[in-house]
Formats: sequence, C-alpha cells, structure tokens
Amino acid sequence: MREENIQHLKHIVDALNKNEKEVLVEYLKAFDSRSSGYKPKTLIILDLLLKNDDLSIINKYLKKKFGAKSEDALRMMMYRLKEKIGESLVLDVNIMREGVYSELSQARANIAKKKIIALIYTSRGIAHETLELYDKVISLAKKFEFYNDLIEVLMYKQQHVGIREGKKAYNKLTEEINFYEKSRTAANDAIKAYYEVSINWGFKGLNRNVPDPGYITFLEDKLSKLKKDFEETSSALVGYYYYTISVEYNQVLHFGKKASEYCNYLVDLVKNNPSIYLKLRLGNVYLNYSQNELFNYEFNSALQNALEGKKCFNTGTYNYNNSLELEFYANFYSGNLKDATTTIETLIQNTKTDKSEFSTAKRHYLLACTYFAQKQFIKANRTLQFTSSAEKDKEGWNIGMRIFNIMNTVENAQYDQADLLIMNLRQFIKEALKLKFVPERDKIILEILLELRKQGYDFEKIVKTKHQQLEQLANVKGNHSWQIQSPELIVFHRWVVAKAKEKFYEPVYRMEVVNSID
Repeated sequence: MREENIQHLKHIVDALNKNEKEVLVEYLKAFDSRSSGYKPKTLIILDLLLKNDDLSIINKYLKKKFGAKSEDALRMMMYRLKEKIGESLVLDVNIMREGVYSELSQARANIAKKKIIALIYTSRGIAHETLELYDKVISLAKKFEFYNDLIEVLMYKQQHVGIREGKKAYNKLTEEINFYEKSRTAANDAIKAYYEVSINWGFKGLNRNVPDPGYITFLEDKLSKLKKDFEETSSALVGYYYYTISVEYNQVLHFGKKASEYCNYLVDLVKNNPSIYLKLRLGNVYLNYSQNELFNYEFNSALQNALEGKKCFNTGTYNYNNSLELEFYANFYSGNLKDATTTIETLIQNTKTDKSEFSTAKRHYLLACTYFAQKQFIKANRTLQFTSSAEKDKEGWNIGMRIFNIMNTVENAQYDQADLLIMNLRQFIKEALKLKFVPERDKIILEILLELRKQGYDFEKIVKTKHQQLEQLANVKGNHSWQIQSPELIVFHRWVVAKAKEKFYEPVYRMEVVNSID
C-alpha cells in the first residue's frame, strides 16, 4: 500500500474532533449485521490510523492484517472508510452540533439535504411532501441569501404549481424568480467589486498616503452601483460589501468620522442579518472600526471595539493577536499605561501567539515604550535588548527603534553611548537612502539629533536653533507629521520640548497636544 494513500486518509481522520470520531465509530458499526463481537474491517483500519502516527508502522500492520488480500482490495477498503467518514460528517448530529459550524454552514448543509430528499420524493410521485420541502428550502434560502439554491427550487416549485394551479400561480412565481435573479446578480457584482478592490488596490485606506485619483474614481464608480443595488434589493450581502467599500473610500480620503459611521452601520448589519453573520467577519469589522477610531483620536471607542473584536477570535490566532495589539494602542494613547503594559506582556508571554522574530522584537519594543512613558528608563533599556531582530524590518520600525533607543539612552544620561547611537543612525539612514525611501520626518529627526549631539545635549538651545524643524514635526499637515500607530510611540518633538523645560515626557496624545511644541 502506498504511504501517500495512507497519509491522505490519516490527514482526514486527524482532522476529526472527539465527538465526530465517536459518531464515526457507531456509524461504521451500523452497517454490519453480524454478531456484536465482530469488528468491521473499516473500523480496524480506523483504529490503526487513530493510534499510530508513523505511516510505515501503519502500512506494515495493514499488510500483516490483510496480507492475503490484493492491493486493490485493501485500497477499496480504505476508499470505503473515506466515503463513510464523509457520510458521517453530514449527519445532523455532527452538522448541528453547537459551536462546530456557523449557522450559515448549517443552513447550507440543511438545504442540500432537503433538495436531495425532494428529488427522491419527486421520482416516486410524492407531490405534497415535495412541495413542503420546497417551501422549507425557499424559506431558508431567502433567510441566508443562497440565491442559487433559491432560484433553482423556485423554478422546480413553479413547474409543480403551474401544472396544478394554472397560469396565474405560475406567473406570480415568475415575478419572484426575476427579483431574486436580480438580487443574485447584484450580490455577485458586489463580491466581484470587493475582490477587485482587494486584489488591485489592497484596502490601504489607513496607510495615510496621498489619495490616488485613479483609485478614488474607481471606488466612486463601484459605490454608485452598489448603493443603487442595495436600495433596490435590500440584500444584506450587497449591503455588507457596499458599507465595507464605503469605509475604505472614506479612509482613503482621510474622512475618519464618516468612515466610523459606516463601520457602525457594518456592525449592526452583520449582527442582525443571518445571511452575512459570521463570528470571524464580525470580529474583523470591529478591528477595522477600532483602528479607524485610533486615527480619529477616539481612543476609548477604539478600545471598546478592540475588546469586542477579541471576543470573536480564538486565543492565539492572527486576528486575536491583532485585537490585542489594537487594545494595547488604545490603552497606551489614552494614558492607561498599566493596562497597556499588561496587554503587551500577555502577547509576549502567551505561547499561542505569533512567535516570529520580528513580531517578538516589535512587541518588546512596544513594552519598552510603555516603560519609557512611565519614566522607567532602565527597564526600557533592558527590554530593548530583545529587539535586535527588528533590524531586518523594511517598514520603518528599524529607524523608529533606533531613534527611541537614543532618546532612552539620553534619559539614562549615557551621553557617550548616545553619541555613538546617533552616528550609527546617520550611517544607517545614509545607506537606507540608497536602497529605499526614508520618511521626511525621520530625516528631520536625524538633523535635530545631530545638532543635539553637537550642542552637548543642550535641549533649551536646540528648541531655539531648530525651532522651524520642530514646528514642521508638529504640523498636522504634510509628509513629516506624526502618525498614530507608527513606530514613534514617544512623540519626538514633544520629548525635545519637555527636555528643554527640564520636565519628563508626558504621554498625552490628544490631537491638539501632539500637534504642538508649546
């Protein structure tokens, strides 16, 4: 027996949960009428697959147990087991088990089974029960917007009703079919529009770049049609994509408040419509809402949405980790530094979270920033020792961490070390400019740091000599403004001003404070 064939079957068996395995065992027994002590061959193979991970051992035992049988006979037994696994999985006891499948998936399976039963009834002339099944399928398909099933069964019903009740009943169903044909087209167009945005542009509304005129025009054309289709069909499926793309459109234009309105519409729509409700989908809507509220400086709202989103994901999954990071940012920016510290420590310590080198380094950096904001500069310095992996980063975290390290070193009064770090930063940016774009803000910060080093870390003098550059950094407009969720958690120009006044940096992130050097 080829181990490849065994591996495929074992992969299926290993994917079953405990309850499904128990149901499968009973299902396999149900097909054998022999004495209670007899064990079906498929059950023997199943036991072997459940108790062994080594494919060579499984193969060896199969040959020993069924050695007299031909290779084809053994392959047929394996095939039967595979078929029986599939059959057992669609039993109601498995499909309808709470917490295993979404309501959407359960409804789809229910409809498929009812359609098969209706087909069998039709072939045997059981008309009344067939129509009852059609009505049940139609009701479910409308509720969950399964338009292919809905139209198919409406047409079957139309044929039955037309023969028995005449032209009027037939034509009435024609009108209904036409409406749902239109709804199906609208839904398909909405899905297509979503993937065109995703594949061609990538949903980058929160990257804060200057809007691309071509992208704006593209979104406006799509939204015009989606809005019309949503109004004419009242399809929650169309509405979901209409609102989702509306959020993107307003984020691209930096209309944060309007984007939040559409996020709120999305939450209500997903929660209240079974045709689009998926826990994972609702969670992602909350995360987008949370991130949008961060950019609106609405940190309490961002926190609440991150917490709601977190409830929708399993611990340790990618989206769960994202919700924790958003929770961290919302707490940090709103001044809840102890909660921010606890959240990021949870991410670092949890063995189920992403343990890639960069993710680990980034989270230690975020933790170091919370220590800095709490004036625990020595702890921040110790924590920075775990951020070396971020040196491979190509998205700005490397430079951001280097700048922060300089700031923290100055706070620890290690000026010789700060000198070295500043010169290293200058060289790093010089090399980076040959290969990629370096943000204007980082260039200005380097200019100020070089002057600071030259002036012996006399911050009062720097505020005077580099006043224009500090004003540039504080300006909300332009490509040198400070950004939410950037590596610069400790706002550089605010730190310089605080040092000039011989004060500690205060982690206050209200817009009017961040965009000021007073």
